[in-house]
Amino acid sequence: MLKLVTKLRVISLIALIITSVPLVITYWAGTVPRNPLITHLHVYIGILFVVLAFTNMILMKREKENSMKGITE
Repeated sequence: MLKLVTKLRVISLIALIITSVPLVITYWAGTVPRNPLITHLHVYIGILFVVLAFTNMILMKREKENSMKGITE
């Protein structure tokens, strides 16, 4: 499960970076984005990235706690 969440987190980060490029270009040009779909994708992928990052941290913490219990017992 942890590997899947980690892979999805990396994919969402790459997608977030890709959708950032046209938004940064239009911001520097001082224009409004032509297609609002890019803005929506950027926001939703960003939300997905945050959710996956928190999930990944929780899973890693649980895995670390489980491995420490095995060492001490």
